[in-house]
Amino acid sequence: MVCDQQPGKRGKGGSLVAMASTAAIEGAARSSHYGASKGGVCAMVRADVASTLPEVFDCHPGLRKRSRGWRPLSEPVTTSPLVFREPQPERDGILMTGDAAGFVDPFVGDGVSLALRSGTLGAECLIPFFAGRISLRQAARDYRSGYERRLTPVFRTASRIRRMLSLPQSVRIPIFRLLEKMPAITRYLVRRTR
Repeated sequence: MVCDQQPGKRGKGGSLVAMASTAAIEGAARSSHYGASKGGVCAMVRADVASTLPEVFDCHPGLRKRSRGWRPLSEPVTTSPLVFREPQPERDGILMTGDAAGFVDPFVGDGVSLALRSGTLGAECLIPFFAGRISLRQAARDYRSGYERRLTPVFRTASRIRRMLSLPQSVRIPIFRLLEKMPAITRYLVRRTR
C-alpha cells in the first residue's frame, strides 16, 4: 500500500481518512518513484467530504497535482457505509465466516486472510458434527470459542490502530516517529492484524 496522504490529515473540504494505491488508473505510478505505468487509488472518505475521485483528489494538493495526467481504466467502485463492529461468529446456531462474521478495516487489517482462517476454523469445527461425534450446537460453541480465541483479537488490534490513526496530528506524528525507530514493535502490530 502506498500512502499519498497521512490518514486523518485535513485537506480542502474536510477530513480525508486514507488514500492508498490499488490498480485502477493508468499513469498513477508513472507520476511517482515506483516506475510502473499503471497504478491506482483507493480512498476511504466520509460521504460529506467527497463522493467522486476528483473530489477526493482535491482533498490533498499533492494528490491533485499528481492526478492531473491520470486516465481512468475502469469506472470507480464505491461502497458505503463501512461499519466496524465486534465480530459475531455464530448466530442462532449458524456459523458465520468472512465478512458475515465481522468486517475488518481494510486500511489496517487483512480481511481476506481472516475470511480464509474463519472458513477453515468453521470446517474444522463441523467435521466432528458430520462424523456424528458432536451436536451442531456443540460445533457452533466450539467455533465461537475458537473464533474468539484466534480471530477476535485481530479485529480489536485493527480497531485500536484505526483509533490511533484518528488521533490529533500533534499526538499521532510522535507515535509514528517512535514506531519508525522501533521496527520490531511495528512488525508486531502488523502481525497482530493478520
